[in-house]
Amino acid sequence: MTTPSAPRSDKTTSPGNDEQDPGRRQALRVSRGVLVFSLLVFGALLTANYPLPWKLAAIVFALGAFGYGIYVVVLAIRAKTGPAVPMMVLIGAFLAGWMGLQATAMAVVWPIQSQYETCLSGAVTETGTRHCQEQYVQQLEDMTGRLLQMPGAPSAP
Repeated sequence: MTTPSAPRSDKTTSPGNDEQDPGRRQALRVSRGVLVFSLLVFGALLTANYPLPWKLAAIVFALGAFGYGIYVVVLAIRAKTGPAVPMMVLIGAFLAGWMGLQATAMAVVWPIQSQYETCLSGAVTETGTRHCQEQYVQQLEDMTGRLLQMPGAPSAP
């Protein structure tokens, strides 16, 4: 006569249970981190191309991507994923940092940039576009000239 045995609780054979496999858990955390990081970089890329009030969102996305990218690099190194994932994320983090700097520069010259975007939206011809660009460059040069001019220094003739 056979007695019924107690149900086996073999955690290693049940699918989806990774309590016994810390390597798999770490790899899953890294892959989720790369996904979130990629979405943040994509958000920065997307919002950097919008007109000015929305362009400021690129700064937020870029800062988030930069910081989260460093976190993902640390996760990837701890999970021993090899050099490809950390290098890819580091390149993306520096790309996000660069986009954040560009968006910040656009925020600094907000009035000039806003006027340039308005001018471009109304420019229909190549000559109109060129006029907008020349006006934009002239305004930027004037602004940087005022910023670089030292107080008390004689002005150029």
